[in-house]
Amino acid sequence: MPKVRGTHRLRSIRIADTITTVSSFLASGLAVGNLQKYFQPLPGDQPPPSLSSPVLTICILLAIHKMMLEHLYDEADKVHEHWIASHVLRYFLVIAADCAALLVLHGIPRFDTPDNPFIVLYAVTAAILGSSVTLAAHVYSKRWSSNPKNMRNIVFFGSNKRSTLFARYIKDNKHTGLNVVGFVDDENHSHEDINILDRIDNCASVFRNNVIDDVIINLPIRSHYDKINHIIRTAETQGITVHYIADIFNLDKSSLASKSIHGMPSIILHTAPLEDWRMSVKRLLDFVCALVLLIAVSPLLLVVIICIKATSPGPAIFAQDRVGYNKRIFRMYKFRTMCRDAERLQKDLEDRNEMDGAVFKITNDPRITPIGAFLRRYSIDEFPQLYNVLRGDMSMVGPRPLSVRDYSNFSEDWLRRRFSVRPGITCYWQIGGRNDASFIEWMQHDLYYIDNWNLLTDLKIILKTAVVIFKGHGK
Repeated sequence: MPKVRGTHRLRSIRIADTITTVSSFLASGLAVGNLQKYFQPLPGDQPPPSLSSPVLTICILLAIHKMMLEHLYDEADKVHEHWIASHVLRYFLVIAADCAALLVLHGIPRFDTPDNPFIVLYAVTAAILGSSVTLAAHVYSKRWSSNPKNMRNIVFFGSNKRSTLFARYIKDNKHTGLNVVGFVDDENHSHEDINILDRIDNCASVFRNNVIDDVIINLPIRSHYDKINHIIRTAETQGITVHYIADIFNLDKSSLASKSIHGMPSIILHTAPLEDWRMSVKRLLDFVCALVLLIAVSPLLLVVIICIKATSPGPAIFAQDRVGYNKRIFRMYKFRTMCRDAERLQKDLEDRNEMDGAVFKITNDPRITPIGAFLRRYSIDEFPQLYNVLRGDMSMVGPRPLSVRDYSNFSEDWLRRRFSVRPGITCYWQIGGRNDASFIEWMQHDLYYIDNWNLLTDLKIILKTAVVIFKGHGK
């Protein structure tokens, strides 16, 4: 059984190496005085080539790191007791290659004089920072992956020995960042006490009623081809990532070249964006934007709280359970814009619902308070959700989180794919029409966002949302 480490560690190590290289280079330049003068020609020399600029030099050093550390990057998800030592040792070799590259690029006379200890300082600084940052990244990623909130829930299809061994390893090693929800199979082939969730034919119900991030299929192809195809199509419909264990043959010498799920070679099928560096950048931007906005609008939030409390009885903040990432339930916060017993009164207004599909909306809702109508018009009621973004329950941009009531009214499984990404404060529906769009059009907008997501799209949506807010188009 392969030993595993969370993929979050891989991103941490890559980022740590990049920060170490750039910081060591800049710190050494500052220590010797003026970095730029060491990239100028010596007396009598010809002007230095373009490759000798500081920026390009850093790029070349980073390229050296990528080439020489790629093998360790690939092994960053594997656990073995000598991993840190091997990484540090390999890093020292990379530093030696960096120094050789500096000498080749800029000439030995420039860097071997007593009054110019640039290379010595770079080597020492990089060695100290490299060792320290690698250890820090290791500790941080281990704690991050062990946090129950950050764990990914997985379901095994197949209860054979290979599945149970993998599940047992995950259970014994919380730092993998995985949590086994259970197994799906027509019978318990392991003859062990394991949690069988349901039969394979009922996989749609399993996906529908559980919080699942990844599905691991470990079934024999020849006898289960149709069932495997059914599992994949059903998971695809609901936006759940599928891994098919690729080491389906007992190989003695041959190797499989494939992706891996925490050390286990597999074939990955997914419809939502993978949790790669782009999602890490998105999460970082979410946190920074939410924090800055909360600080910027804090005086306004205080005024809104006072106005709500002064104009209607009840709390200023409305909290409700919403369905989030891969159907996780979380507590979402808004400024209260309706009367205190609005949820109870909704049952009496169901026959006036103007939205088709699962959601409930009506024009001139009698439950809305006067101050609530103003808050909704300018989307001020959504500001407390910045706290949800800080917590990681939501993103700045993503499909709007729906209530548990709305989710329970979903009639088709393809609609559930919208939950394969974190919900957001704004998305295409917020800037495209809101109540003017039908429920199906709303869902199609969400799926279009998922299928075409990139960081630039998020930026465009945020800018368009600002325009909508200032125009007061909210309802």
